Amino acid sequence: MDIISKVIEEQREYFKCHRDGDYRVKSPILTSDYPEGVHLNPKGKSGIQPSYLVFRNIDELKQMCVPDKLAVMNNGGNLNWGLKGWKKKSGEYTVEQLSPLERADICHAFQQYIYGDSRFAESYRDILNRLYFEEPMIIPVYSVEKVVVKKGHPLVLGDEGTSCTVLDCNELIVEEGAEIIAHGECQVTADKLESESGSTFSIGGNGTDAEDETGRAADGSKGNDGGQGRDSKDSCDVKARDADRGSNGDNGKNGQNGTSGTNGAGVEYKVKQMIGTHYVFSYGGNGGNGGKGKDGGNGGDGGDAAKPTGYCAKGNPGYGGKGGAGGNGGAGGNGGKGGKVIIYFSQEESPDARIQLLSPDEAEKLKGVSGRGGKAGKGGKTGLGGKGGKDIDDKGNYVPSEAKYNGPNGGEGGNGSPGNPGVPGEVYVNGLFIG
Repeated sequence: MDIISKVIEEQREYFKCHRDGDYRVKSPILTSDYPEGVHLNPKGKSGIQPSYLVFRNIDELKQMCVPDKLAVMNNGGNLNWGLKGWKKKSGEYTVEQLSPLERADICHAFQQYIYGDSRFAESYRDILNRLYFEEPMIIPVYSVEKVVVKKGHPLVLGDEGTSCTVLDCNELIVEEGAEIIAHGECQVTADKLESESGSTFSIGGNGTDAEDETGRAADGSKGNDGGQGRDSKDSCDVKARDADRGSNGDNGKNGQNGTSGTNGAGVEYKVKQMIGTHYVFSYGGNGGNGGKGKDGGNGGDGGDAAKPTGYCAKGNPGYGGKGGAGGNGGAGGNGGKGGKVIIYFSQEESPDARIQLLSPDEAEKLKGVSGRGGKAGKGGKTGLGGKGGKDIDDKGNYVPSEAKYNGPNGGEGGNGSPGNPGVPGEVYVNGLFIG
């Protein structure tokens, strides 16, 4: 018996000894019997009952994921995070007191410990047990004799934000065009995985597009008209009052930012015999698009000039108000990161097995997800400057004022910045990094 088959049998024996009941489904499950496919998670609507395993520390979980003797195949085991040793802290402290870099190291150490060679994360054992196993970790295990995945009716494993989900089956058949989709951390153990050009997708959720700011900000109001002068008996006693300037238009509101896509989940396969071609990709969700900025309001027109009297000259027209600036567009959300996909299968039992990675373009075409950043929101349009108030010609008629009385435009809003693309998830096959 090769090492992969041996590990599978050891883990199945662990299932039998530690699960809280035997809920193995002996009749074949066809995903086409379920309109939306089969969703294997405790909240799923498929009605399939899991058993539960309880893990009290990191080493128990390690044996159910990738034991070191499996992780070091083909000189693998180091998942290449450049992980530094953990420096123990003195005294009591909370998770909130850890720096962002320390939290990132702990997340990487957890992945390294359970999926890679645990010796690279040995110094993290105590902190991992403290943070992840303050209470026992409870994981659902679905035991099935046979699953047939049909096109248009996916097998969906796990749920975002939940703990790992385990599927243990004797036979898993993925028909042409059919899909296994990981929405949460999951592990699949099978005696035989037969794929007729089927696919496994680990995908995060797409971010939400921000709503555009529609319409235009409030326009400025017209300035008060000028006041006529007041004559005395034989002269101008009070000069005409110039018309008031129009008020400025309001600036447009900035567009909201698109939300970031969520990260893809980690997926682990352990298979005795793999037959056919299996396509794989792991991408976080796309970032949401930024919202458009609101258009700036137009400036108010200037007040009209006062007419002359017998002795008093006419007044000057009012200047137009400045147009409001267009709001800046919102930033696109960042794309999520892909989760790691780790596949082990017996090469002795699977001489013709083939695993092929899908490109971001192919993933986008198939599932609308490639971890791309959201598009930048467009800036709002400028508010126009108000017109100058009406002037008086030599005949005492109102006429348009000179261009110098017109208010300036407010200026276009700047476009937001696009979201950054997420990093695709790494794929390892029998300890070798393939993309």
